[in-house]
Amino acid sequence: MKRFVSLVLFFLTAIYGVWGQTQYASSHIEQAVRKLKIENVDSIPVGNYVIEKNKHEVVVRKSKCNVIEHVGIKLFSEDMRKANPLPVYDFLEYAYLDKEFAITDDKLTYIDVKFTEGSWKDIRLVTDSTECMVKNIDSKKYSVEWKVKGKGNVSLVFPVKYSLILGESRRKIEQDFIEKVCKYKPKYNADVTLSDSSGLKKIAVDSTIVYERIGEIYLDPVINSNTYFSKQDSLFIPLSDKLFPELTVKNAILLKSNDILRDYDVEARFIRMENEVDVKSLTLRQLVDFALAEGCKPFVGISGIKDNILKGTLFFYNNALGYDHIVSFTADVSKIETHEMVFKARVYLFSPTTNVKELFLDDKLKK
Repeated sequence: MKRFVSLVLFFLTAIYGVWGQTQYASSHIEQAVRKLKIENVDSIPVGNYVIEKNKHEVVVRKSKCNVIEHVGIKLFSEDMRKANPLPVYDFLEYAYLDKEFAITDDKLTYIDVKFTEGSWKDIRLVTDSTECMVKNIDSKKYSVEWKVKGKGNVSLVFPVKYSLILGESRRKIEQDFIEKVCKYKPKYNADVTLSDSSGLKKIAVDSTIVYERIGEIYLDPVINSNTYFSKQDSLFIPLSDKLFPELTVKNAILLKSNDILRDYDVEARFIRMENEVDVKSLTLRQLVDFALAEGCKPFVGISGIKDNILKGTLFFYNNALGYDHIVSFTADVSKIETHEMVFKARVYLFSPTTNVKELFLDDKLKK
């Protein structure tokens, strides 16, 4: 029997390759690895791995999940990346790699990248220790400037456009999001109990004292990230009570994965390009925590409750990449205390933020 199992494992390995084989975050990253003829990819350690190609320091970043997330010529320091995490670092390092090694054949890929000083050739003067400044200007464009000692400045601008920065088509980006969010495993270990009332505002809701933690506002004061707590003994506990359905739903969405609030099922209809629809079952924490991990900020607006059905909208705003995911949802709030409440949602992915703001303003003016 043991011999039979060993033979099966041998043949499976031969057919499908070694278990744990390296994968790639995108097709253009895989294309770069093959173009550069980077060998022994499976043995590359987790984290940043630097190799030299044609006098360039090429960095390959592998995740703990054995995925090659990034390939590019080093232009930014690790200190800068940690102090101000932005997707533009990977974008420009890959773009420069592409220009130097002709990874792609599309001459229009970087047409939106405009140099105000210098050119792609002048980036050869830049290293990851060169003084650099990156600015997000009005959420519309990025400005990047390097100050090369004794050589002057190299500077460029490009739009805050997620398809450009991520280097993929919208269709592929949507597909990747849906696949990843449905596989995402949230962690339930964050303690959201508060030991004091600092940062809390005492409010009365139907003659009951509730403590509100003020968050941020998005588009309109009714769309915000406020969360709510009740006092039990000397602790402030996240509010989860059928008597306060609107506040409970906001908490369920906005408070990070924790051991107090219940996770809820989501029946989601993902609306993609050309009105294609993917119907998926996942949990609220999967949806929210994955969007947070992707750099989004969540904001919730509640429209009202009728016959126990609450209607609301959840905005996932990504300032760094210039898009929103818009989730229109309903929930039967009579089931809050039974923990059987299900969110039924229509999820509109990767809506350009400029369009969202314009449409919201137009709708508000009409009303």
